[in-house]
Amino acid sequence: MAIVAERSFLKNLGGGCSLPVGALAHIEGQKLILRGQIVSPDGLRSIRRSIEGSPRDAEGLGARLAMELLKAEGDWIREALKSPFPKAQQD
Repeated sequence: MAIVAERSFLKNLGGGCSLPVGALAHIEGQKLILRGQIVSPDGLRSIRRSIEGSPRDAEGLGARLAMELLKAEGDWIREALKSPFPKAQQD
């Protein structure tokens, strides 16, 4: 169920490879704990949140956490989703 929550989080962000995101879920007793993080491509902004609930609601937990992050910091996240990664500087 942990992987279902992680995949749901990533899917609901709609990110793909354009935005550094992370999700980690685990089951502790009777609850599933999901942690998610989004970092701006330039590394200057970051937001992290967690959510917990029933393992049977793994997909819903992932979706809710993604929506919570978008609601909290939606402007820069949506902009980053539209932009490709900055090109690496060559020496």
